[in-house]
Amino acid sequence: MAQLLTPELEPAGRLNLGNGVRAYVFAGRQQVVAVVWAPNGVNAGPISLTNPDLALLDLMGRPQSQRQFTPGETPIYVIGERVTAEQLRTGIAPGN
Repeated sequence: MAQLLTPELEPAGRLNLGNGVRAYVFAGRQQVVAVVWAPNGVNAGPISLTNPDLALLDLMGRPQSQRQFTPGETPIYVIGERVTAEQLRTGIAPGN
């Protein structure tokens, strides 16, 4: 996590992903990162990445191949290189 949330990144707001899901965005010149999780007891629905420039990383920073995930207690990271915070906001949404 420390490698993803570098001092260059600044808080850029929250994402509204519904159902008690927590999602915070951090933006820098080269990268945008969203940290997404659902606290214990929250029955979260699936989240989809609709922007092909976004990628998923697990808690250890390992790339994940899926384009949809269900938030749990362990944070997952959505990252975008050369993507703005707004592009991230519009590229991640509650899925079906």
